Amino acid sequence: MGAQGSAGAAGNMVGGHNILGATQKGLDGLETGLYYPPGSTLGHETGSERGSTVYNIIPERGPSVSIIKQWELEEARKDERAQAAIAKSQWLIENRSWCFFDLETTNLKANFGEILVGCIKPRGKKAEVYTADEHFGDTLLVEDLAERLLDFDYVVTWYGTGFDMPYLATRLQIAKAPNLGPVRHVDLYYTARKNLALSSNRLQMVAESLLGKSGKTRIIPTIWTAAMKGDEKALKYIADHCVADVKETEKIFDLLAPYRNLGATPVRIY
Repeated sequence: MGAQGSAGAAGNMVGGHNILGATQKGLDGLETGLYYPPGSTLGHETGSERGSTVYNIIPERGPSVSIIKQWELEEARKDERAQAAIAKSQWLIENRSWCFFDLETTNLKANFGEILVGCIKPRGKKAEVYTADEHFGDTLLVEDLAERLLDFDYVVTWYGTGFDMPYLATRLQIAKAPNLGPVRHVDLYYTARKNLALSSNRLQMVAESLLGKSGKTRIIPTIWTAAMKGDEKALKYIADHCVADVKETEKIFDLLAPYRNLGATPVRIY
């Protein structure tokens, strides 16, 4: 940097900090044209090497009236977008079909296990229970689940991104059945993890913390083993466990939905 450039930079230094300078990176593109239009004395380049350009700001003049109006407009637009997102989320809840979905399986990996029970609970209605067939396993079950899920505009799960949805997708592939297809999937596990500060984000802990109690039943290994062998009593226990999960998920949805921009829910292919 030449002597003149060094002198200019030194004039902007207070206590070792350049309080009057802004780097090229921060003022590139739209921001440069928006806040420091061509010809403005607020954006004066110094330095000639690439990456070393500095824009000197003249604090005694301050931003112009037009710039302040632009800032106020931008802030107002932020508020409008936020309010519109809230309003749309509520409209979607009231005017679109929603269901709560959960699986109970014989193994955590879909190529080693099968689905014992699947539950789909339409919002505000009774849970629907789908159980594996003694002779056909989950071959017919997975197709029934997929067909029913597609009746809804939105599918809500608890950690379904990491388990229920890919598990169903895998079992459909193994059964040589059509894939589920496009789904608007809302995973409340990530809503809780992002917005709450709980000791655990497991469904039971979130329910106990937000609802005061949990309706989840215990996972007892001997019952799961008996159900895998076709014991009807054990299978009913697992079905009740699954129903409790979707009921709990629905209750928590009503509490956590305000944290979600539901209108921004992506359509994913499963």
